Amino acid sequence: MFRLYAFLHSMKGRMESFSEDYSEICTTLDNLKGVMPYITQRKSASGDSSGRRKRSGRTFPAFKIESLALIAAKGYQLSPEYSQSFPENVAKAEKDGCVVALKLVGTMERSILESVQTNGTYANHVVELIDVIPSASYDYDIIVMPWLSPLDTTDLADTDRNFMMNQFLDGVWFLHKYGIAHLDLKPGNVLVKHTNDSLAPHISIIDFGMSLRVDDEETLVTGFRGTPSWTAPEVGREGGPKMTYSAIRADRWSCGRMLQYFCPNTTLFTDVCKELLDPDPRRRPSLDNALEILQRSSCGTKRNVKRNVGEDMRSVMQKRPRTLLKIQAL
Repeated sequence: MFRLYAFLHSMKGRMESFSEDYSEICTTLDNLKGVMPYITQRKSASGDSSGRRKRSGRTFPAFKIESLALIAAKGYQLSPEYSQSFPENVAKAEKDGCVVALKLVGTMERSILESVQTNGTYANHVVELIDVIPSASYDYDIIVMPWLSPLDTTDLADTDRNFMMNQFLDGVWFLHKYGIAHLDLKPGNVLVKHTNDSLAPHISIIDFGMSLRVDDEETLVTGFRGTPSWTAPEVGREGGPKMTYSAIRADRWSCGRMLQYFCPNTTLFTDVCKELLDPDPRRRPSLDNALEILQRSSCGTKRNVKRNVGEDMRSVMQKRPRTLLKIQAL
């Protein structure tokens, strides 16, 4: 890549004889050259005293040359900051003074995110989709999201926990309303934004790589999806026998685990948490009912309109083709 850039640079004096695309090619390569120092190969024989490999410089493992060229062409500059805590398919970047996260995703994840975007991301608590960079290979796309702090790295004030808990449940309720089961709900898949004009932080749900479109809570899925200790018991375990279960009801159990994570100390909260974690999936309450119960003693966001998940899901499903199989196997 550097040799190609050097060749084109040396030919600038003759650019009048080239096509009109020459300047654009040079600009793209010049942008790409700026991120090349952060793309380094791992040394094959390097390691520490324990035998573990060391990283030789900053790397973004899943981002290949094609991805980086597309990113540079759109005007995004990769940040030199890199941490082992970053997922390998995520990079930090900046454009026009705005810090963003770039993520390589499959077409299903992109489609789900696009389908739930609204004018106000705070209204549905799903992460904002700022931009999409399509890939010519059709194997993946690059989505652009705000760069925010994950919930599991954020110190929660006691006064914020109840408010954020309600936001989280409202966000999952919104997904279920539009026929989407997340199937990987956990603190690491929730982002937190602190605002100056708000009494509490706002949260956004991310990572729809395991998500599915569903007709209703009777739609079944086969095979393990999720993160161990954050998935419902009927989901089974990774590498174990393939289980068949309701995707929506499995999400409800994960919501119960998330309520334990937020952990307000009230009797109503404990009762709702226990019901969501019921081993019998059919006994778990809808998120609408859970929210109504919690907000009897909540000082968080008030919901002005009673929501019925079953009715809302049926009305939404009637407006789109029914292309789902009743059992979706991995």
